[in-house]
Amino acid sequence: MLALALVFMISLAGLAVDLVLAYAAKAQLTMAIDSVSLSTMRSLEAGSTYGEQSAEITRISNLMLKSNFPVGDLLAKSVSFSAAPKVYGAGIPVGIGGSFENDPNVSAGQRELRVIGEAKIPTMFMRVFGRSEMTVRSAAVAARQDVNVALVIDRSGSMAADMPATKAASKTFLNFFDNNADRVGVMSFATTGNVNYPVATGFKTGNVAANAIDTMNATGGTASGLGLWLAYAELMRVNDPNALNVIVFFSDGRPTAVPAVYNVRTVGRFGSGSPRCATPTVTAVSQAGGNPSADAISMNYMIYPGSGTEYGDAPGCQNLSGNWGGDVEDLYDPAAGLPTNWPALYNSAWGCSNCGSSSFSKTFQISSGPWAAWSQFESVMFSTSSSGSARGAKMDGSARNLAYSVAKTAHADTTLGQGVVIYTIGLGAANQADDFMLAVANDKDSAQYNASHPEGEYIYSPTTNELKAAFEKVRGHVIRLTR
Repeated sequence: MLALALVFMISLAGLAVDLVLAYAAKAQLTMAIDSVSLSTMRSLEAGSTYGEQSAEITRISNLMLKSNFPVGDLLAKSVSFSAAPKVYGAGIPVGIGGSFENDPNVSAGQRELRVIGEAKIPTMFMRVFGRSEMTVRSAAVAARQDVNVALVIDRSGSMAADMPATKAASKTFLNFFDNNADRVGVMSFATTGNVNYPVATGFKTGNVAANAIDTMNATGGTASGLGLWLAYAELMRVNDPNALNVIVFFSDGRPTAVPAVYNVRTVGRFGSGSPRCATPTVTAVSQAGGNPSADAISMNYMIYPGSGTEYGDAPGCQNLSGNWGGDVEDLYDPAAGLPTNWPALYNSAWGCSNCGSSSFSKTFQISSGPWAAWSQFESVMFSTSSSGSARGAKMDGSARNLAYSVAKTAHADTTLGQGVVIYTIGLGAANQADDFMLAVANDKDSAQYNASHPEGEYIYSPTTNELKAAFEKVRGHVIRLTR
């Protein structure tokens, strides 16, 4: 009896040793498979085609498995995938093959990566029962939300020296996204604005989006509100509430230009030689000088989204004294007053090729907002006297209010899922802890922070040396694993 009991007890002890080894192997395999799922999901940013992505998925997954559970650890005889990593989604083309498969049961705007790994562990004491090895398995699923990203780049005159570094950092940012499922577009603004590449998939194919960035030239003023509007309108055109809709707004300074429908004189204030227009209203940009307290204000072409022309007399107007003419106030009609809002328009006829036939309109506030702006009958805005230096400050506040109104409307637009999330990147000393950039992002540190709107973040880049890190930080927020 004692001998039989001893055999039984030794067998139990041996079984316990083998089970502890199996448990340890299972824990390490689970860690390894989790790292495979997370790293492989991030590898979707590599390549332009499904074939290139499949090759990268295979490379990364094998590398991560071998790194986290090498053969020989815990006496493992083999470590492999019993179901290799594969990405599933309702939007994946049927029959695409490789590491991708269509699955209509995956939620719209989501993709899932599924993987199962296994490790074969030799036994020590269970051999007496004819069992020479055990197999442990672990499965993981990682889910990622698709994103629609509108990248807005400041190309005003003050950006001239920093434009090469800005272009390089922006093109690196494009590579953070999935060419086949994410949509990325590029907008730019100075005094005018432009959709350089519409928000769409395929932005890496043939380097089309990167090439669009390379064509930008720095000149003109800073119509931030126009740049934000074009980005917001592009997201409305795409109209995908299942994806995460994001605007990434980059600038080296506060806005100085106000797009609007202006009431103007048809008869010159001081006779036929003074400024006047052919019609009582004109759609144009009114631009403050580089110094917010400066007197200089000019009225320039408003081109939606623009052909690159940054200066010139407003359409149908004459006798303005150049790009930075101080007599543009003579063009304003004091009886009709200054605009208090901007009826913004957008459609494909205004310079955005490949944008389809979409047309949008929204009205944004100019005079109301957090910053001191012009009132409709602001007396200093109709004066050319040297005491009217507040004109520049009023223009500066109006431009900020308008841009913030665009951002706030985008935040609250629940037709685009949770609303549009905005991340702002500010370059240079003038942007440090800037209240405008904080407000546009709905950063929690902003005095204008609204907890009911999606929270973004303002990221400050003191010099161009920190730009790539700033864009990398935005990438960390935007690429979200939902599981």
